[in-house]
Amino acid sequence: MKGFLAALQFLTIFRIKEIDNDFASSLYWFPTVGLIIGFLLCSVYWVWKLIGFPAWNMGISACIVAAEMLITFALHIDGLSDWADSFGAKDRARRLEIMKDPRTGTFGIIAVCLALLFRLLSISRILAQEKIMSLLLAPIISRAMMVEMCASMPYARENGKGAPFVRNAGIKHRLVVFLLTLSFSFIAYQIKGVVLFLSAFFPVFFLKYVFKKDFSGVTGDLLGATNEIVTVFVLFAGALL
Repeated sequence: MKGFLAALQFLTIFRIKEIDNDFASSLYWFPTVGLIIGFLLCSVYWVWKLIGFPAWNMGISACIVAAEMLITFALHIDGLSDWADSFGAKDRARRLEIMKDPRTGTFGIIAVCLALLFRLLSISRILAQEKIMSLLLAPIISRAMMVEMCASMPYARENGKGAPFVRNAGIKHRLVVFLLTLSFSFIAYQIKGVVLFLSAFFPVFFLKYVFKKDFSGVTGDLLGATNEIVTVFVLFAGALL
């Protein structure tokens, strides 16, 4: 249970001050926390329909995107912004330095705007086609891919918020998380869910190549960027299915 609470505290706005962060066991719970986030996002749609508001997919999508930013405290999209700001740097040390800077540059703003835009359009399309399970699965799959990144890449800094997760991750975490995510995907969306899960490896393999080339590993910001890119990819793919 400590692992679940630690994962919930790390991935969402919910804070449990009394617990000690059990980094190793928390990784097993990442897809489950993703399921909770996905359920909360779907609840925005269900509540809208229950109240009887007019059918307005773009309006519901905006509320869902806002709810996700609130639930996650915009932590992961901040990582995407920091990574994008480092694009102009010429060496690894400078990239890491830029990512640590709390200020947001032009590339970071553009990356955030594009991520939110693709989210908004993809969710609107998903709702129009009533494929709500794609919305449920996106947070599950994206958190599973964070574990894949933790377990297969070294940590790029000496210390940092993501260091305990990366350094404690192993093959057991990958196997358990993949089996759990595969089960969630099949139960929620049958074969299409499995396709969405497997397709998420394509952006992750590309990101691994880029992160290893530019940073020689991953950081907490790069894990957040992975989550954001995979989330948008799954939503976009779900809208196309």
